[in-house]
Amino acid sequence: MKMMSARPVSADDAADPHAALERTVAELQVALDEASASEARDREFLAAAAHHLRTPVGSIHAGVEALLHGPCLEEREHLFADLVRQGSRAARLVDSLLRLARLDAGEPLRPGPCDLVQVCSQQVQWVRERAPHLELVLDAERPSRALHLDQRAVCEILTQLLDNARRHAAGRITVSVAVGDDVRLLVRDDGPGLPEAVVERAFERFTSLDGMGGAGLGLAIARELARLHGGDLRYEDRVFALRLPARRVGGPA
Repeated sequence: MKMMSARPVSADDAADPHAALERTVAELQVALDEASASEARDREFLAAAAHHLRTPVGSIHAGVEALLHGPCLEEREHLFADLVRQGSRAARLVDSLLRLARLDAGEPLRPGPCDLVQVCSQQVQWVRERAPHLELVLDAERPSRALHLDQRAVCEILTQLLDNARRHAAGRITVSVAVGDDVRLLVRDDGPGLPEAVVERAFERFTSLDGMGGAGLGLAIARELARLHGGDLRYEDRVFALRLPARRVGGPA
């Protein structure tokens, strides 16, 4: 809870001490309400985190117990494969929870020269290697000067968007980048898309709409990182549209 700094006594306070007392009580009540709301958010966060971790941790525990009973070779291989999957799932979830905790704690961005086209090329290649059945198209023109952005955060946003597209695309993903007065990065896939009624819910924490077992944190993290840059991330016309300020290294925005 933040401590309130002492407010200087004004002439109005001296003239009407009763009104001054009422203002002080009102300010204290606002501070208490904010502290209570913060504590409630923390409790909700911890409860949701525990809920989503319970499944992979429980599966890992059950798998290890089964291995201790000496199953046959075929069953043992199946158990090991499941342990790897559940361990990876738990690791991804823990990474996302830690990222959200750092964002909530006010971790600042670290802007610097950012080669946006290189970031896109690397991430597109990463998806090509893991989903060879998909066609990936990158349409990007390198700006005349490097952009002043947090390259690690931009890479994280694009990773979340491409991972989402990879899970839902039928056969094709397109990434396009345009730099003018601002940066516009679009990620489109040929999957079923989001129904209009649930678009904003998709960006809420712990909201998973695809039934694939995810915790629903990726898009929430991506939008928060976009807004920390002074931009935004939205879903418009079946496309995830990232907008960032086009501040250029060595020149005005």
